[in-house]
Amino acid sequence: TTAYFQYGTTTSYGNTTTSENVGPGTSASNVSQAISGLATNAGYHFRIVASNSRGPTSGAEPHFPTPPPPGPTLPAPDAPPADRPRP
Repeated sequence: TTAYFQYGTTTSYGNTTTSENVGPGTSASNVSQAISGLATNAGYHFRIVASNSRGPTSGAEPHFPTPPPPGPTLPAPDAPPADRPRP
């Protein structure tokens, strides 16, 4: 049995992870994949797809939000301006 994840900002997904062998499919298996390059402040849908000699099947279609971009880094209130050295 092989498995991979589909993910994207809609239920059309558009992205997939690499397929991996998860064993014979006779018992539950833990499957995980690292992904990167997600847009900030967006919602993503994902599902797992497993396939064996009987064909593919997919799991539930949960979703998750990504955080907004980080705000600007401000100096501490008592810090001198960046162009002046500390006394």
